[in-house]
Amino acid sequence: MAIGNAGIYLGIGLAIIAMVLSYLRLNTEDERLERLARQASLGLFSIVTILALYLYYLFLTADVSYEYVWLYTSEDAPLKYKFSGVLAGKAGSLLFWIWMITIPWAIEELRAGKHKVDPAIRAWTRIGVMGATVVLLYVLALNDLFGAATDDMLSSQPGGQGLNALLQTDLMVIHPPIVFVAYGFMVLPFAAGFAYLVTQHKDWVKLSMFWSRAGWLFLTMGIAIGGVWAYTTLGWGGYWGWDPVETSSLLPWLLLSGFLHAQLMYKRKGDYTLTAPLMGIFSYILVVFATFATRAAGLWVSVHS
Repeated sequence: MAIGNAGIYLGIGLAIIAMVLSYLRLNTEDERLERLARQASLGLFSIVTILALYLYYLFLTADVSYEYVWLYTSEDAPLKYKFSGVLAGKAGSLLFWIWMITIPWAIEELRAGKHKVDPAIRAWTRIGVMGATVVLLYVLALNDLFGAATDDMLSSQPGGQGLNALLQTDLMVIHPPIVFVAYGFMVLPFAAGFAYLVTQHKDWVKLSMFWSRAGWLFLTMGIAIGGVWAYTTLGWGGYWGWDPVETSSLLPWLLLSGFLHAQLMYKRKGDYTLTAPLMGIFSYILVVFATFATRAAGLWVSVHS
């Protein structure tokens, strides 16, 4: 097993440990469990960060001995396309998405001392974040991100296959990262909404409000840049063509826009006690649907295929 793939399984283990410790913390006043759960989730962030930076290093150095690198870059590719090639395939996009989940949660863990939140809300939110991360890490493990390129690959194109011609544009450098930043940030409103349904404690908005606003901002930018890309590269004659992937990314944006209002009304007046957290939860579920539509392998006819 490649060291990188071993790191993915280590990340799964740390996420599960954080979940178990957080659950045990709910039934005791032992602060050590909270501290250990926080350390496990920060350890997960460290592992995922190392894996992501390592993957970028492999692409920037065009180490085509790895199958994923061979598929999406080449030794003679310009530096910007080596950089953007990381998100050209499913496995690299998954790793980046997971990274964007662990970053905001690591920030929340590090500022826990100053940002006072009900312990039960924090514990259940951690369980939700770690649970979503475990699922994505498991899918990533199944994709063998750090698997070796075959001899046939290396003999046919020793320098790597290279990035698809339609993806060789400056917009490829900025559009996918922005979208996956949004997708990552939206896990916190999902987990905080889940925590509220379990505890009925109002502090859930302390963990969801900032990240839902940031997620909305990045998703808005991502959709807008995608429209520009469609207009300039694909020649649709317009910025919107109701492509399945365009439409599937619009759905979480619409629900997230409503969630921002419902969440604010909950904080100010106590309105939408059930609707607001459910909208946060289903915003992320629609994000998962959007990523499925992008990688649906021919289920829908899309330029993203």
